[in-house]
Amino acid sequence: MRWLSVGEWVVHRLGGEQGAELSLASRTGWLDLHARGWWDEALAWSGAPAGLLPEPAFAGTPLGHAGDALPAARGAVLAVGGHDHLSAAVGAGAVGEGDVLDSWGTAEAYVRAVAPLDREQVAQAVDDEIMVGWHAVPDRQNLLGAMRSGAALGRVLALLGVGPEGRDALERAALEVDPEGIELIGLNDYRVGLVNIGADPSPAIVWRAALESAARGGRDLLDRMARVAGPHTRLVMAGGWSEGIAARTVKEAHIGPFERSHAVFMGARGAALTAGRAAGLVG
Repeated sequence: MRWLSVGEWVVHRLGGEQGAELSLASRTGWLDLHARGWWDEALAWSGAPAGLLPEPAFAGTPLGHAGDALPAARGAVLAVGGHDHLSAAVGAGAVGEGDVLDSWGTAEAYVRAVAPLDREQVAQAVDDEIMVGWHAVPDRQNLLGAMRSGAALGRVLALLGVGPEGRDALERAALEVDPEGIELIGLNDYRVGLVNIGADPSPAIVWRAALESAARGGRDLLDRMARVAGPHTRLVMAGGWSEGIAARTVKEAHIGPFERSHAVFMGARGAALTAGRAAGLVG
């Protein structure tokens, strides 16, 4: 019996060796982060049989060559690109120590690259509901915090009756108003609410309030990461919600200056870069 993640299984089915990529292994609950190997106590607790898991390795470790399963790629180097958010950080170029990627889609993920943390730092991060794991680049770990702010904002737009074609006008109007104490609550829930609605609300005020609430949530995630690893050094933002002028302006007011990545399909781009590293084509 052998446990493989989907990406690892695809590599094996194409003719590669069975391997466990570390950023994916970090999410199994079976990995000892500090030993960079399997956690015997967790394996025994879960009743895992001996030999269930292959040897862990960093993303981009060559795992053999494609065989006859995909004739057009026969002979190509096979490797696993890593967890999707972490591969996106690679694609956006946000993998230097202290770099943070704010990937703002339906789920908003803040991914910070850090030097390997000690046990006290990992415990502190977990206590603060920040995930810790190995990154999709060698010898680096990541702090990851997330919220469903994109999904919440989408519901507010639907409530306001604003479609994609009307968002630009709403963003511009939101720059000119004060949120007047309105707050969007339940950013991580499947139901959200607007509270403190005053006597004279407008779509622009409601939208500004929703953006302010999402930005405060982002600031909170960054602060929790900073308690573990100190202030971040660089912030890169990407994703569909970052296209709005009010969204960017409000975000900057709360989380500070950022660079905006225009990389298309960051996760796929990051996987391609990792594949290039595995094949010796990029450094």
